[in-house]
Amino acid sequence: KSLTIDAEALIAHYALGEIALIEKNSDQALFHYLTIIDKDSTQGTAYKGVLAAYELNTDIQAGIKKIQSLTSEHPAEATPLAVLAEYQLRRDNIEAALPLAKKAIVLDPSLSYAVKLNELIHYQLSVKQLAAKNFNAARQSLGVALKSAPRSLDFLKLQADIEIATSNHNQLEQVLVIIDEHHPNTGLANALKGDSLIKQQAYDAALSQYQTAWKKQPNDRLALKISSLLKRDGNKVAQDEFYGDWIQALPNAIEPYARQAQRANAQGDRPLAISLYEAALLRQPESLLILNNLAWAYHLENQPRARLLAEKAYKLAPENVAL
Repeated sequence: KSLTIDAEALIAHYALGEIALIEKNSDQALFHYLTIIDKDSTQGTAYKGVLAAYELNTDIQAGIKKIQSLTSEHPAEATPLAVLAEYQLRRDNIEAALPLAKKAIVLDPSLSYAVKLNELIHYQLSVKQLAAKNFNAARQSLGVALKSAPRSLDFLKLQADIEIATSNHNQLEQVLVIIDEHHPNTGLANALKGDSLIKQQAYDAALSQYQTAWKKQPNDRLALKISSLLKRDGNKVAQDEFYGDWIQALPNAIEPYARQAQRANAQGDRPLAISLYEAALLRQPESLLILNNLAWAYHLENQPRARLLAEKAYKLAPENVAL
């Protein structure tokens, strides 16, 4: 508030608008953001500020109407339409977001903000269509995103997921070549190849692909797949070796401890299970899974710490009936 500013400077209005939002003064925030738009109707952050000011009053619909009225005042400006599209997308309202983004691009094809939004909208639409097993629609929606961002790792992975779901092996191989060419160190091409082989019940070949991916970029998701396949083979030595690799590669992971603890419990070695759960808890003190399982193990050993852990788990998630 002690700032001395030139009232004509947009940066000053931005600063004061942000301060007003922090102070929950919606009227002042709205004044500053509308002043910015009046001086420069391309300022996307200012339109977002208008929406934020109305949200302070829990009247977002009035905010949307205000942005819509600004589009009428600036009919050649694509930015407010793109801001509305982003707002709807953030609320998972793809049906409302899509036509707004399209209209923004028609008004200004060079507006990268709108182009990126259009990509993301079609990507998320494709994700939903794939989940609904509407494969042709999913492929078509994703094609729009890929057209402007053909090397996007997220988009390429989704394309591979579609080809795996439809057992389109030839097309999948083409996608994997592109992923491996442009994102060679991610291991994603190998991981996706493994997913395809799992669907074909070629488990040994899938394990080999997952292990190759693990060497390139270890992560918990890969580790779970490798661990499950090793368990399926019944090779306890290989399982234990991989649990060690997992812990070394991802020191904060709790799953290797939890899986070993579950096996120890099944074999009647509760003290070992407890020590493993305790090691996991040191790494993630608020893990509901570990708190719950360790509390139960303590309870079976008549240890008073059981109640303390059970209460902590309950306080973290009182709505979880399993706790």
